[in-house]
Formats: sequence, C-alpha cells, structure tokens
Amino acid sequence: MAATAGTSTGLLSGSIKWTGLASGTDFGSVVEQLVAIERRTITRQETWKAEWQQKITAISGLNTRLVSLKLDAQDKDIRSELLSRATSISDEKVVSVINTSTASLGSYDITVAESTREKFVSRSYEKGKTIEIPGGALGDTFSITVGDPANGGHTYTLAAAAYAAAPVADAFRTGAGSSLQSLADDINKTVEASGKNLVHATVELDKDNNGVLFERLYLTSTESGSAGRIKVEDAKTSLRLGETYIDDPVYNTFKGSDAKVSIVRDPLGEEYVGPVNKTFTFVATNSGELGQQEISFQWADTEGHSGKFTVKSVDEEVEIYQGLKIKFELGVSGRFVANESFTIDCQAPTLQKGQNSGVAQTEKVVHAGFIDQISPIHDGTAAEFVYKYKGVKHTVNVTDGMSLNILADAINSASDNPGVTASVINDGSGTATSCHLILTGNDTGAESTIEVVEGNFSKVDFGPGFFTTAREATNAMVKVDGFPAGDENWMQRRVNEVADAIEGVILTVKAPGTSTLTVVNDITAMRDKIMQLVESVNFCKTYILEYTKWGESNLQVGMDENGQVTTGRENPNGTMIGNYGFQIAQSNLDLLMNSALVPFSQDPSLTTKERLDKRQKYYDDHGLVYTSLADIGITSDPDNQGLYKVEQNRLLECINANPEAVIKLFTHTDEIPDKDSEGKDIMVSIRGVAIGIAERMTKITSDSDEYDTHGNFIRKAKGIMVTLQENYQSIIEGIDAKIAREERRVALVKQRLTDKFNRLEVALQQMEDQQAKLESSISSLSSNS
Repeated sequence: MAATAGTSTGLLSGSIKWTGLASGTDFGSVVEQLVAIERRTITRQETWKAEWQQKITAISGLNTRLVSLKLDAQDKDIRSELLSRATSISDEKVVSVINTSTASLGSYDITVAESTREKFVSRSYEKGKTIEIPGGALGDTFSITVGDPANGGHTYTLAAAAYAAAPVADAFRTGAGSSLQSLADDINKTVEASGKNLVHATVELDKDNNGVLFERLYLTSTESGSAGRIKVEDAKTSLRLGETYIDDPVYNTFKGSDAKVSIVRDPLGEEYVGPVNKTFTFVATNSGELGQQEISFQWADTEGHSGKFTVKSVDEEVEIYQGLKIKFELGVSGRFVANESFTIDCQAPTLQKGQNSGVAQTEKVVHAGFIDQISPIHDGTAAEFVYKYKGVKHTVNVTDGMSLNILADAINSASDNPGVTASVINDGSGTATSCHLILTGNDTGAESTIEVVEGNFSKVDFGPGFFTTAREATNAMVKVDGFPAGDENWMQRRVNEVADAIEGVILTVKAPGTSTLTVVNDITAMRDKIMQLVESVNFCKTYILEYTKWGESNLQVGMDENGQVTTGRENPNGTMIGNYGFQIAQSNLDLLMNSALVPFSQDPSLTTKERLDKRQKYYDDHGLVYTSLADIGITSDPDNQGLYKVEQNRLLECINANPEAVIKLFTHTDEIPDKDSEGKDIMVSIRGVAIGIAERMTKITSDSDEYDTHGNFIRKAKGIMVTLQENYQSIIEGIDAKIAREERRVALVKQRLTDKFNRLEVALQQMEDQQAKLESSISSLSSNS
C-alpha cells in the first residue's frame, strides 16, 4: 500500500495521529466527511434560524416605523398642534413676536411707553372712616413733593384742620365728617392754589372684604418720567402715606373653610419691605383640619413670584416673601378646603413708576470712586457693607486691609447674594476717584431696586450718599389696542417678555414706540403638517410592500456544497409574505386612511335614508364639513401600489376656506350611542384621523402589559409587533437548543468514528508488521537452503 501524508485528530483522551502508512488511506479526511454528513441537520437548523432572524429584523423595522407614525400622529391630534398661525410686525425695533397655534387672529396696535406718569397709592382704607392724626394735633403738617423743587418741581404742605364743609388750600380736614374723599379734595385745592399743577388726587374703590368696602387714595403726577416722581412725608394721618403696610387677609372666596389667617406684625414696624405695591394670593391644595392634618398651600404675587409651604400646627409662623409673615388660627373648627383661597395686599406707595422709557431694565448704582483697585479701603476692626435688593437687606463683612477688588469678590461670592453683581471699573481719569464700585441687579422690573444702607470705612465712605443711580430698575409699560384706557395708565410687566396681553402671542419689548401686529392662519404650515403625516403613513406602507412582495418568475437552479439541488428567484419573495403582523398593520393603515369620520349606523330599526340623515345631522351639529381624507384631496394611488397621494391645491383650498373643519377631520373625538345590526345598544367611538392613527398604532406597538400600582396584572396590552418578536425569539431559542443537542451528538459520532478508524489503522499496522516479519522469515529460509 502506498504511504499518505499523516493526519491528526483530537479526541477527549488526547490527540491521535494517522500516518496512513499501514492502510494508505487518510482516515482523518474520511472522518471529517462523515461528520459533515452528520451535520446536515445542524446546517438546516442554522438556515431556519437565519430565516427567523430575518423575520425579527423585519418586524423590528416595521415596529420602529409604526412607533414613528404614532408619535407623528400624536403631534397632530389636538387643535393647537395642527393649527398654525403666522404673525407680522410693522416695526420690529419696538417689539418682536413669538406666536403659538393658539394666537388670536386679527390686527393689534402695540404701544411701548415713551415715558410714564408716577402713580402713588395709599393703603386700603375703610370707606367712610374719618381721617385722624394719631398722637398729633391740629396744625401738624404733611407734605407731597413732585419732582425736584430746585428744578421745576414743587412741595405741597398741608396742615391738619378741623373738618369744614368746603376744602381749604394748604390744609387737610380731620375728625368727624372727614374721609378719604375729603383728603383728595383738600390736596387738589392746595395744588390749584399753588399755581403748580403737578399732581392730581382721586379716590377709587379697592375691595369688598366680607361686606366692608375699602378705598384707596391715588396721587397721579401730571409730569411724565423721573421729573414727576412723587414723595410723601406723612407722619400725621392715620393713612400712613408714604409707608409700606400689610393689609389684613381677604376671605371672600372661602366657602367651606373656617380657619383664619393673621399677619405677624413686626413690633418695630418693619413688615413689608418690597418696593412696589402688590397682592399675594394663597390657595389650599388639600382639605383638612388645622392641627389634625398637614395643610399645604401654594402662593403667588402679582410680580410673578411664587412658592409652596405646609402648615402642621396652630400658630405656626410662615415667612412668605419680602417681610410678609403669616400664621394660622383655628376659627370655628380650623378646617381648610382644597382650592379655596385668600389674598393679602402689601402696600408700597409706588403703584406705577414715573419712567423715562417703557422698557424693563435692571438697576445699576455707581460709587463716587477710590484711587485704585488694590489699596486698602479699610484698616482696623471689621466693618460692614449693607445694601438692599428688592427691599431686603444683605450684609457683607469688610475686613482689615480689604481692597476694592476683594470687596467686589466678597459681594459676588456671598452665600446669600440675592442677584446683584459687583464690578470695579477704572474711568481712566487718573484721579483719586478714578476706580468705581458698581452694583448691578440681575433682574429687570421696578421692584428690583438697589439701595446702599451702610458702608463707612476708614479709608473711604461707601455710605448711601456716595452712590448715584446710573440706571433705574423699571417695568415694561405696554398698551394693546389702547388698553388700559387713559394716557397715564399702562400694563406693567417686570420683564420685557409679555405673554398674556394677546392670546397665544409672546411680545418682547425692545424700545418705545408703536407697532402693528397682524396674526393670520398659516395655511402652508398646516398643509405641511398634514403632508408629513401622509408621508409617515407611506413610509410604513412602503416598508410593508417591500417585505411582502412576490419575486420575479425566472427560477435560478443550482447545487449546494452537500450536493443538494437548490432553486431560487433572481428577485426573491419578500421575507414576510403571509405574515399576519404585516397584514394587520397594512389593513389598519388602509382602514384609518379611507374610512369616513363617522361610521354608517347599523341600527336595523332605521331605513337607509334615516341612517344617512342621522349621520348628516351629526356632521352639521359638530361642524364636520370634511368627513374623509378624500374630501381634502388625500387618496390612495392605484398606480403606485396603493400609496397615498396629496392633491396640494385641493388641500390648500380646504384649509383656506375652513381651517377649523380640516382640523376637526384630524382631531375630533366623541362617543355616541347607537345600535348594532341586531338592535343591541352600543357605544360608537368616533376618532379623527390623527387620533385614530395614534390610538391604533399605540395598541399595535405597545411594549408591555398593564399592571396596577401593586404590580398586579390588569390586562394584556402588548402590541402584536412586540408579541411576534417575542414569539420569534422563542423559536430561535428552541432552534439554538436543538443545534446545541446536535452539536453534542455530532461530537460523539466524531469520537466514535475516530476511535473506530484508529483501531483499524492500528490493526492494519500490526498486520503489515506481521507480513513484513513473515516475508523476512521466508526470505531467510530460502537463503539457508
């Protein structure tokens, strides 16, 4: 036998090497070929697994597209999302505009104030209550100063006098018969007699607190801007003019609550520290009895600040904001009812600031100056720099050797910094006062004032008299279509973004002036949103068509490596032909895109005409002019595999003619009673196109079942796509198990074959050795004879 190259194979017991010298046969190759035959089952299983993998990939791809369609439909299933508005502004230097879909159609004249008149207001004063002089006497005076007396302004001084029937110049009447109105008349008489008509007094009803009427005294400057600023020095009347004050709570909205709220009064008189007049509103967010349950509240003021707190016990003091403190008392039972509210007025003299511009600004104050930024401003024992921001005091410790730069850093890094930025600027003059500390508020609005209270250092004085106001904190002052009426009245906002003057429009105030805003329907944007939804449907349907197509007819014939005949198509069939998941998805899409908004009634007691009339009445009652996508130019294209096409001119025509009707086609939703074909009572769900798509795609693609808060199963909610993926994955796991079993079986077969051929090789080798010995013996015998 001819010798062959050696072959080795691995066994559990070790490695066996066949040389082929005995048999002339490569048994290793024989084993491998026999094992390959045994692996045919594994090959078939792997091929089958690959097919299921392809199905999972296809299902996953469709699920992704259907989820995308769901999200797209959810973006268009309510009116405000589908509706689009376009705005134009005549002068963007005055205001700029951001609009939403809820913007009200129309044209609006927007005016930003060139300047505003100061409006001074007293605290609420009970109607009919007399004007008194607490601790004073007749002849005592108070004064009203308008502007700067040294520069065109004037101070009006009024002395207390006993009440008389008619007003007298330079006097205010007190005692029995006097009132807020008599005080206003006295002020106007004094102004008239002075020949300097700089202010006018009026009285206006303020509120009704449980049947008791309250009024306010208003002083309005006749001069605009800072030249018309009003200052009152009043230590002589019960009105406490010129002081901040907190009024008692108003409970008019209480119906079920009987607990009471009271103001925590500061014995030193330092109560409300805010610089502007405002009202705080408090709302209970849960019901309960004070002291028995914790009662939670929300609060907000008319400047836009808000917060939350919880009261746990009677007489618990709660600090709200800017010095306002309240506590709660039992009343009858101490009960609070959710959503009932009360209000508290916080009085500051300035109702409307005399501004030189109607744009909201931050405040900036500048120190008189110091020689440089690094020399000490103070030596010796510690001192304090104290300032107020929004009326609240803040203290910064000044240490020995502190420089101007270090003071600025200390202000900025203070843990309680309320929103003030300190900086140091060199004016370049090279004088002993060339370096200036500047304090700038971070917040716009008239309440965001900065007031230096104390700063007397050893090297330089940082007291209030050494700071000037470079820019005042001001409100945005706006009118829309002349509202509020009156030249001296303006809508005030502490920021330049005005979001509540026109529905659905955010105005950004930029400069004084007048501009006209126009809001119209944006039919192009609405068309694009609808076309986007159609494209999303086509995106899903195209994918379905690709995976369920039939291949071309010309067969390809071949043979695989195992000698098996194979057939196939040049363009094979789609992976998911006949797959019910793909069929359900396509049928749902077509049903949703082709159905009428309201289904035809099945009530057997009605004639066909009555059913039609019933449906038409529903359309008329609900303004459903367009009841199918075909009505607005969206139809299935038979020449393009049933994909949906949009006749844009028709769609634009419908949107332009009746945008609300087009929106309802996509967003209308209702549940109406009807009867089925057997006459049984049923409820029929009516869903607009976008709502229907969103709901149906949610069901098809839902990735989990429903459980309650305790983890208990409620209902099967997994969509068909997820269910199919899980089922297919289970099949693959079963195939993997079969492959693993086959791999173990084939390994054993290979071992047995290897052992068998190894023994055969050894036997052949032994026979060959015996033959060689025999031949050698015969040869030896022949030579001896």
